[in-house]
Amino acid sequence: MWTTTPHIAALSVPTTDPSNTKCYTTKHLITGNRTSTQSEQQLPTYSNASQRSILLATARVIIFNPDNGLQATLNALIDQGSEATIVSEHVVQSLHLTRTSIAGVGQGLSLADPQYYRPKRVDLIIGVDLMAQIILPGIKVGAPNEPIAQNTQLGWILSGRTQPPREATHVVCHQAVLDTESLLKQFCEVESVPERRLNTAEDVWCETFFQQTHKRQPTGRYMVRLPLKTIFDPSMTLGKSHQIALNRYLQLERRLTKTPEAWQRYSDGIKEYFKLNQLAPATTSERQSTTVSDSQHHCSSCVLPHHAVYKEESLSTKLRIVFDASANTSNGRSLNDILCVGPTLQNDMSAVILNWRQYRYAFTADIQRMYRCIDVHPEDSEYQRI
Repeated sequence: MWTTTPHIAALSVPTTDPSNTKCYTTKHLITGNRTSTQSEQQLPTYSNASQRSILLATARVIIFNPDNGLQATLNALIDQGSEATIVSEHVVQSLHLTRTSIAGVGQGLSLADPQYYRPKRVDLIIGVDLMAQIILPGIKVGAPNEPIAQNTQLGWILSGRTQPPREATHVVCHQAVLDTESLLKQFCEVESVPERRLNTAEDVWCETFFQQTHKRQPTGRYMVRLPLKTIFDPSMTLGKSHQIALNRYLQLERRLTKTPEAWQRYSDGIKEYFKLNQLAPATTSERQSTTVSDSQHHCSSCVLPHHAVYKEESLSTKLRIVFDASANTSNGRSLNDILCVGPTLQNDMSAVILNWRQYRYAFTADIQRMYRCIDVHPEDSEYQRI
């Protein structure tokens, strides 16, 4: 988005000695941007065969490796048909356990404990070698289609048949409420000509500052001062910007040199600034315009990054050089941040279109290099280094 806010720029041309980088300041007004691994097989702990489910005895067990102190909480399947207690390969690797080859054990049984109805990976099978040590007196028997509960050292375990899971029923209700009064108000606002907003105190100061500081030179060109917020708010200062702009320039140079035509047009655009006397060597360095207060650097100058915008379909200007006055300096502020925007001076577009309807013919025109026809005061050109 382009604005009429005065922006500033400077061109850094690197030499063989980085400390000897030359800097130039612009003497005109500049516009800128304001701106697949294999998955584990999981089986549920119930069977849907013949519309019935079988519940397997499960428990949550803490396994501890005394050799290295590692432990893990596992989902355990208590299997009275197993002759040994075994764990999965996942647990062996996690706890660094010693492997023993076995055969004839089912893989991928699904568990669900404490939420037994949810399928999960089986990490441990407790066989009859430990069954006698964990079983406690106490058993509860339900209805024919309900599982039984057995008391153990690990808590109560469930096993047996269960009812098949029921599908959930969702009921969706939609309700629409229309605010006809609000809709009618919005319609009227769209069709009406917008009112010009009231100027703020900053807008009034900015306009007054312009009226008091701008002048017309003997050549007919206007010279203006930048409405810096620093004038009425000393805390609105800039940090260092030279190295940031230099890095951006080197990136631009590497990109443009890959396309000789674009590089030539960029070079011609920079040369035009010198030809029209719109660039001049900077008389001071960033170090000379920098003061330090409370461990913060405050600079009374600014080096603006720039880039080239290439438009092949353009009839007049194939390549334009755009200066980025929204680039942050070392203290987080940009040049746009310390410049007053001022009141809106352009006519409202809807009003302009309505006026066009009064006439049979309408003409449009474009002013070439309009902002470059306005000079900036030499004291403020330090903020327009490129």
